[in-house]
Amino acid sequence: MNNIQSSLSGTTKLLHIIIAFGMICMIAVGIYMSENEVLALYGIHKSFGAILFVLALFRVMWRVKKGWPTAVSEMGVWQHRIARAVHWILITATVLYPASGMMMSIGGGHGLATAYYLAKEHNITNVAIIEKGWIGGGNVGRNTTIIRSNYMHDDNALFSEFGMDLWRRMSQDLNYNVMFSPRGIINLAHSCLLYTSPSPRD
Repeated sequence: MNNIQSSLSGTTKLLHIIIAFGMICMIAVGIYMSENEVLALYGIHKSFGAILFVLALFRVMWRVKKGWPTAVSEMGVWQHRIARAVHWILITATVLYPASGMMMSIGGGHGLATAYYLAKEHNITNVAIIEKGWIGGGNVGRNTTIIRSNYMHDDNALFSEFGMDLWRRMSQDLNYNVMFSPRGIINLAHSCLLYTSPSPRD
């Protein structure tokens, strides 16, 4: 591995530009789709987030392989160490940023359910449940807003219907009233954009 690099390569510059532009776009799209409830953008946001994660990971490996750029001016030893530490923090953050979104997407809101079925079906009990407040009082104990099986793809609908069956038997399995009560749902759209977004799931 090279310790220093007199100039940045074209690949290094391209990766830097793509990842910086990608992160700015992901933040903007994330804010927009959450504030306006544009459900159609969630899948796209997740897909590009995964791509961004792979690119950021490759950028870290590329940086380690090619070495670090030389300082633009003379610096003391302590300044050089601080600069290197900050550089490492920033480049690591580019990986952790999309990774955190992937972790929330994959595991968010399913902590207790995952732990329960790991213990019940596979006898795996060494599982940590992390919650800001009391266990089950926040994200780890809730369902995804509503329990539903209305999706535009038949495979997704079957998968969700299987989840519905699990909820129907949950009170009996746990000997505890989970207050599952089947109801219908009506989606009200207050704009043309909100009207077109939920429709593929109906």
